[in-house]
Amino acid sequence: MGKVLKKDGTDGTEDVYKKFGASTTWMGKLLYRLDAGRNGGCPVLAVGITPSCVRDE
Repeated sequence: MGKVLKKDGTDGTEDVYKKFGASTTWMGKLLYRLDAGRNGGCPVLAVGITPSCVRDE
């Protein structure tokens, strides 16, 4: 995923994947945060996968 960008647009030292955690992988928590406007003004595409969409083969 790359590095987190600094304010001047150059690459920082922290990996982007470290910024994501379990609090945004659960749809209920994600929707709460989006409804509260905690997306920093950035557009967000959220895709939810229900258990009925998953098959064990």
